[in-house]
Order: sequence, then structure tokens, then C-alpha cells
Amino acid sequence: EAARAQALQRFVLGLFDNAAGSQRGQGMAMRELLAAGARRGESELEGQPRALAELLGVLAPMYVGIGDYPQALAQSEAQHRLLQADPDAPAGLRLDAASQHGRVLRLLSRSQECIARMQPLAEAAQRLEAGLPQQAADFYTQYGRCQRMLGQPHAARQWYERAIALRRETMHD
Repeated sequence: EAARAQALQRFVLGLFDNAAGSQRGQGMAMRELLAAGARRGESELEGQPRALAELLGVLAPMYVGIGDYPQALAQSEAQHRLLQADPDAPAGLRLDAASQHGRVLRLLSRSQECIARMQPLAEAAQRLEAGLPQQAADFYTQYGRCQRMLGQPHAARQWYERAIALRRETMHD
């Protein structure tokens, strides 16, 4: 896990180094940089689907950060497909991916799809919260936001309260 995380970090940092040395130098737009990163990741990580899934999990929130929600959704959907095909993918990666995918769907006002995407993992998040409190809390927060947007404030509040309780527990540990 640590080696894979370091490889991913080196990859992302390499993208920025390459951008600085590109012909247009500083003028390279973030969107172009992210697109180049996705292409490079697909070619370099072709035989490593889990590493590619982790990279897509880095790229999707970056696309959200620049306001390109459709591209963030494309990255999240590709990550979801890779994780579906990997029965041994780490639970933390699955929770992070579901939270991010739900967030993008919500930002695109597709809250019904957000619920459909996240609901199957809600029980797993509860089982895993002792070992993965941060991922579970993030999951609960995102799930609650989608429910709130669908006009289910009481259900949303329950998930928010779970997230707050988990965050408080981890702050005191």
C-alpha cells in the first residue's frame, strides 16, 4: 500500500514537472494537464488496474476543483468500473471512490443516482467505521447531502450525526 501510494504521488508530481518544462511552460491549462495525466496513467498503468483506479481517484476531485464536473464524473465512473472488476480492492479505496462519485453526481444535480451509487455501500461503511473512521465519515456526509437534496432531511440528519460522532471520536483518540 505504501509503495503504491508513493508511486502515485511521484506520478502526480511528475505531471507538474512535465508541465513546467512543456513548450508553453506556465501557460499550460490545468484542464490540459489533467487530461495529459489521465492519458499517461492509462498507458503507464495499463496492467495495474488498482493503481489506475487510485490515480482516477486523485484526478476526479481535481476536475471538481476546476469546475469540470462532467470530466470528474467520467473519471469517477471509470474508477467505479475498475473497482467493480477487482473483488480484492481495499475497503478504504471503495469508500473513498463511492464518496467522490456521489459528490460529483450531487454537484450535477443527479441526487437520485447518488443515492443509488452509495446506498449499496452504506452497510459496509457502518461495519468498517472502526477501522476506517475518516473514510466512513466522509461517506456518511456525502450520502446525507444527496438525501437532503432529494428532500429527505431526517435521513440526511442521521447520516450527518454519524459523521460528526465519528470525527469527534477520532479527534479524541
